[in-house]
Amino acid sequence: MNHGLKISTASVPQRQWLDPDFLAWIQSNCSELRKITGWPVHFVPSQQNSTEKEPQAPVQEHCWVTEVNDGETRVGHLRVDLPDIDPPECSFQTMREMVELTSKLLSACSVRQRLSVTYAQELSTLVSLDFTCSTEMNLIDRLSSILDVAIELSGYKEAGFYLLEPENSCLKLRVRTSRASFRIPQTQRELTVDSADVEIFSQGSLLVRRNQESEYEESLPHDAAVGFGLVVKSETGPLGTVWFWDRRDKVPTEREIHVLQSISTQIAQMLEKVVLMKESAVQRRMQHDLIQASACQPEQIVQYQPENGLWEAAGICTSRFELGGDVFELIALDEHHTLIAVGDASGDSVPAAMIMSTVRGALRSLASSPIEELMDPAAIMYRVNNVLCELTPSHQFMSMLIGILDTSENCFRYSNAGHPTPFYSRDCEVEALQSHGVLLGVMEDAEYDYSELSLRPQSLLVFYSDGISEAMNDRKKLFHSEGIVRGLKGCLLGTAQEVFEEIWANMEGHSQGADEPDDRTLVILRMLSDSE
Repeated sequence: MNHGLKISTASVPQRQWLDPDFLAWIQSNCSELRKITGWPVHFVPSQQNSTEKEPQAPVQEHCWVTEVNDGETRVGHLRVDLPDIDPPECSFQTMREMVELTSKLLSACSVRQRLSVTYAQELSTLVSLDFTCSTEMNLIDRLSSILDVAIELSGYKEAGFYLLEPENSCLKLRVRTSRASFRIPQTQRELTVDSADVEIFSQGSLLVRRNQESEYEESLPHDAAVGFGLVVKSETGPLGTVWFWDRRDKVPTEREIHVLQSISTQIAQMLEKVVLMKESAVQRRMQHDLIQASACQPEQIVQYQPENGLWEAAGICTSRFELGGDVFELIALDEHHTLIAVGDASGDSVPAAMIMSTVRGALRSLASSPIEELMDPAAIMYRVNNVLCELTPSHQFMSMLIGILDTSENCFRYSNAGHPTPFYSRDCEVEALQSHGVLLGVMEDAEYDYSELSLRPQSLLVFYSDGISEAMNDRKKLFHSEGIVRGLKGCLLGTAQEVFEEIWANMEGHSQGADEPDDRTLVILRMLSDSE
């Protein structure tokens, strides 16, 4: 099954290499020899190479004939006729020795000419594999085509490819091509220390001959007298082995070894190409999925002011990659109550986004509960924690602050589960809020407490994630919470947007020239006066 591939055998007909130029070169050598010796020397091609029937001289005029061959068949013969002058310039004995030497040289050149054409055809066959074994063919068909070429070029009767299984503990026969239909005893080979395939992995190749007291005889098919195996490997390590078997005690020649090594290299390149194509397809699909998912989680620009006009919020929640683990939620519960949540999931990109989405979904679901059930942020934190514990493993967790902004009582009740503590500014004084419990998702039924702040006009709340406080400069120095406080104190009387821009600009100035940033969230909430 060679799928239309034209395979050239090892024996090349003379007509393919004994071209007119080579014949003319032989004739020119005979003319030079005649000039030197004075004896008429002619080259007579064998009948299969002669295009014209040369008139034969009478037998008595021939004084010497010797053969020219290409190592396999006769190319023709050198014929020496009687000289035109008497006596000739050199003796019969000298002429005979010179003609014999010329015959040997021409035979050697014929061998080289035949081999060069043979090797060129073999190379052409090997190169054509890349084009014939196109991606439209499945992998098994492509490997079968390569093995068909291998047995044609090497003269072996059967070949088989054993693929290394993913766990690296055994090899399985995946492809075989056959002229002899050998009974192969082991279609699966365990990789033990004393196995033939481990020896091939170590040495690159192995010749196993029956009745030679070889420890690897059991690896041969029952009817095979010899087996020659080569490693199929990539830059990262072995992929398998390819074996060639024959009923004859056939030892590969140096040329055949080079051909079969080329075959094993082509198999390795093909397998790598298939793997790369599959990986590329997976990467394209994942990239498409990420783009679609990131459209559902765009960079969140916070600019909000409720209808009652009693407060305003400004900031940003952004991801380092297409998806991220930071979350910021403002959910209006009624005219006077707003649920505020800020959090940071462990990890990066897709794993962090999965945790964040779980918590975000739980918050949105809980926000539809009766308002009286939502006045206790510690109770909300308890329920969100249990949801995360149920749906994710313990190594996936999240820090979070959940608060209820109550404008009817001018207060902010909040519960903090291991999140960087927000800052509260009132009367030009800045203080850090409290933390109340363990991270979400670590321990089921964890208990949380809450605290309450009194709010007045011009009060400021600064919510942030560790992507802000841990922003690092090129000297590996962190921005720290002190950097946030400095920015806040530099703009205490500004709007929420102005305070945000001041802190953000300071943070970016600090981290300029450093490595890529983490997910980052920074939101400023400012209470407004009646005049504002």
